[in-house]
Amino acid sequence: MRRRDFVKAVVGSATTAWPLIARAEQSNRIRRIAVLQTLDENDPDAQRRLAAFVDGLRQRGWGEGSVVIDVLWGSGDTERTRQYAIELICMQPDVIFCGGSIALLPLKRATRTIPIVFTGIFDPVGSGLRPKRRL
Repeated sequence: MRRRDFVKAVVGSATTAWPLIARAEQSNRIRRIAVLQTLDENDPDAQRRLAAFVDGLRQRGWGEGSVVIDVLWGSGDTERTRQYAIELICMQPDVIFCGGSIALLPLKRATRTIPIVFTGIFDPVGSGLRPKRRL
């Protein structure tokens, strides 16, 4: 094999493998999930929901060392929930999880770049909380 052919083969292999290497490096990154709860931290139902969420993440391989979860509790106070929404946005998490419109509305107003996953909204498209998909 000539030297030129060898160099082409090495460069070609590196170019082909680069996306795989880059993806592997990204997967080692610790992800940050922000959770905004409208309930009180001592509420047993809220604790069960949070435990189920964390357990679901673990079952899918998102356990200790791969994810950090920041939880803020609004304790039923709308103003506190609004303040916490802004605080969570400033943390620049990879994704935000919340339940109910009391938490979702201030989050939606505060960011257009951080994905928000939510539960407990009856009709998110009809209420304008989720954009309609274009067909």
